[in-house]
Amino acid sequence: MSGAGDTVIAVLASLIVSGYSVMHALDVANTAAGLAVAKVGTSIVTYQEILIALNNKDRTEHSFCEVGDLAPLIEK
Repeated sequence: MSGAGDTVIAVLASLIVSGYSVMHALDVANTAAGLAVAKVGTSIVTYQEILIALNNKDRTEHSFCEVGDLAPLIEK
């Protein structure tokens, strides 16, 4: 896993200089970083991947769970 920090800085800077709010830029940068760390090795995150992730973000359930609860989820 690598590239999340570079991805955050690149996306954050790009959006802020383009006039987006800091909060919006942070949200998009965090989403992009999540995509980056999901990949093996050093890789890029595309604009299309970020758009898809942001569009699907509101449709997913966000919740915390205990580490022991992850095994059944991983096995699926």
